Amino acid sequence: MPPVPDLLQRLGTVAHRGRLEVARAIATEPRTAGEISALWHIDPTLVNRHLRALAAPGLAHTARRGRFVQYQLDAGAVEALGTDLLALLLR
Repeated sequence: MPPVPDLLQRLGTVAHRGRLEVARAIATEPRTAGEISALWHIDPTLVNRHLRALAAPGLAHTARRGRFVQYQLDAGAVEALGTDLLALLLR
């Protein structure tokens, strides 16, 4: 189980409505901020902020494709949130 502050950071990251929507956009396939912005009609700067917030605690991974950076949700890390939270509650 990760340290409590790390778990709280990851939970807080996905608890934000905007980040949750961006996470949904990268859950099934890698996408760039521009692609997400065009699909969901969200300001690209805001999308970039949400993507960086998801990547910082390891909930998303990046891959450079030429000039572009694609983001992919780390399903295992998101799934571990539930397990980690339950382990914390049962301590």
